[in-house]
Amino acid sequence: MYNLITSELISQQKEVITLITEAVNAERIYLLGCTIREQRTESLFAVNSTALKNISHYYILVLVKKNDKCGCNAMQDKIEGRCHSFLPVTAIVLEADQFQNWLQEGHPFAYKVFKSGECLYNGESKIFIEPKSIDELELKGEMKLYLIRVSIRFRSSLPEQIYLK
Repeated sequence: MYNLITSELISQQKEVITLITEAVNAERIYLLGCTIREQRTESLFAVNSTALKNISHYYILVLVKKNDKCGCNAMQDKIEGRCHSFLPVTAIVLEADQFQNWLQEGHPFAYKVFKSGECLYNGESKIFIEPKSIDELELKGEMKLYLIRVSIRFRSSLPEQIYLK
């Protein structure tokens, strides 16, 4: 996704998926973005400087089965708390049925995730109906508004760089 697919990153994603699926009953997990940190070492003894890139934060969407005992906000806290000791994760948790409704309505966020998001985990028990197509300019505007609303809702600011696919 970000030109950084290495065995280390794949194992990192697998660990995040394991932590999430142990915490909640996930239908699907989508990677929305990540923060990539770059560390470069320069030396007067080397012409080429070495650079190390690593993912230091994930932004994900977790689609869950309807759960009357525990709401989406509680599941979000559970996911973020579980993952924090390994790697910080910001999660948006939605019921899979709500996401399906958004797809059928042509909701820009759901459409973009379904069409372009990287599915890290698919429980395969829920089959999503293909969304109707929407205008790409409308989609970009709606996505920005949605991310701003989410950012304000959780009282955090968006990192300087979020890499969206």
